[in-house]
Amino acid sequence: MAASEKHGQKKIYRGAYDYISDDKSYAEEIFNVYKDVKESTLTFESQLTCRTPSGEFLLVSTEVIANKDYIPIKVTIKKSLGKEAAEERFSYDNRTNRLKYVFECNGEEFTSENPTTPKFHIATPTAVTGVLFTKANRISINSRVLQNVITSTNNWDYKSEPVTKVIALERLSLTSCPIKIKDKSMEGTHFAIYKSEGDSVSEQNTKSTEVINVFLSKYDGIPYLIEENKNNRIEIKYLNNLDENK
Repeated sequence: MAASEKHGQKKIYRGAYDYISDDKSYAEEIFNVYKDVKESTLTFESQLTCRTPSGEFLLVSTEVIANKDYIPIKVTIKKSLGKEAAEERFSYDNRTNRLKYVFECNGEEFTSENPTTPKFHIATPTAVTGVLFTKANRISINSRVLQNVITSTNNWDYKSEPVTKVIALERLSLTSCPIKIKDKSMEGTHFAIYKSEGDSVSEQNTKSTEVINVFLSKYDGIPYLIEENKNNRIEIKYLNNLDENK
């Protein structure tokens, strides 16, 4: 099997990110994206490495399988730090609109299952799938849509079931606009993400002072830049398009 293929899937992208705070890099993420034409899915695999102040390495691996509408149907998150280790798994049943969640740590397993809306996003700690929901929504210039985001607060111990938060997404540029990351020039579509004060989309509440700016590539929801403020940002290091059809 060729290196660009995996279990019948074709690798279409590979890349990496720098995580930067106060102009210093503190973490790196590398990723690969595979396409399954038969199943009409995309698989995003990423590995995040971060050195903690204590000198230990935090390792985070994620796998996100998204359907043709960019809805995550299966998500796996594995974390390790020293002797600590945990794993989270989400699986979506589109026939019943139910989301199953499994958390494993210290030899124990916790499971829950809850209904969800047909359109949702699952928050992951890695950047490549961080704003995948931008592809699941059709947004005209300067308009906002609300998005349900399912998030977990479980790190090394089980605390609670995942909860649903709401964010507002606004498109700020009609076409791609020029950006410069380090010495590289590129073009990305500008979006703003607002953390709403409401707990669900139905509350229709988008008042927020917290804004995250995103510059999106044209490649299946992969961002070039995620910027919380000038001191905290995630920048693309490289992005290779391996699909001759794009």
